[in-house]
Amino acid sequence: PQGPAAGRVSRSRSGRLAAPPPRRAVPPAAKAPAAPLAIDRLSLRVERGELLLVAGAVGCGKSTFLAGVLGEAVLEAGGVRTSPGEAVAYCAQTAWVQHMSVRDNILFGSSFDEARYTAVVHACALRADLAALPHGDATVVGERGVTLSGGQQQRVALARAVYSRPSLLLLDDVFSALDGSTGRHIFEALFEGASPLLGSAAVLLVGHATQFAPKAASCLVLHAGRPVARGSLAQLQLAREGAALSPEERAALGEFLDSVGGSGGDCQPNEAGDAAEPAEEQAA
Repeated sequence: PQGPAAGRVSRSRSGRLAAPPPRRAVPPAAKAPAAPLAIDRLSLRVERGELLLVAGAVGCGKSTFLAGVLGEAVLEAGGVRTSPGEAVAYCAQTAWVQHMSVRDNILFGSSFDEARYTAVVHACALRADLAALPHGDATVVGERGVTLSGGQQQRVALARAVYSRPSLLLLDDVFSALDGSTGRHIFEALFEGASPLLGSAAVLLVGHATQFAPKAASCLVLHAGRPVARGSLAQLQLAREGAALSPEERAALGEFLDSVGGSGGDCQPNEAGDAAEPAEEQAA
């Protein structure tokens, strides 16, 4: 035996001297099995001014997809590229606010532009909330945002992301904490009209807000970490009726399209009925 115990002896209960039992060689720990890929075979390009809605069932990899874009997930292969110098903003599903005033939570170190600030406050439906606070936007948000409701916290966090003038904006299910009318107001102010605040940004909107799918430039449906199809609702409808999908993928795509129809979206093919990109065509 090697080590500190080598050569030592001990006295047993019978009085005999006995050498300590030899140490057994400990085999090296078995190599941990590789974790399954959370996102696989996904290749896409999103241009500035484009809104991409990313949908799928719980656990299909939507949030992991955003983490990969942010560089916070391990990439086994491939990569993420953005144009040099472009600003990236992220708004999480759980609102992130700090123990400072509402205004400081929105500016977060950026210089104050009154016109921009006023437009963002209106777009994020915060004007009435600020008027009701004891000190307006100078009201200090308590630890973990206890001064504000969950919906108010989410809108403050969204206002921070929008105010930063991002070239790429990642939104992780930010509309789930908002009621229908508030969500519609915010969506219209950010993405529609003559001068939407995010009109020049590339936006990845992840979540279950399928009522906005008809307004998105394209939709990406994920299943078990893999892309099922990407395209307009008309293109996804054609893909659903095609033969390129597995039964599980077809069911996932059908669930998304049915939810859009149930929320008032139009799933009927339009005149530009190009086929959607199936999973095989998107493989990197």
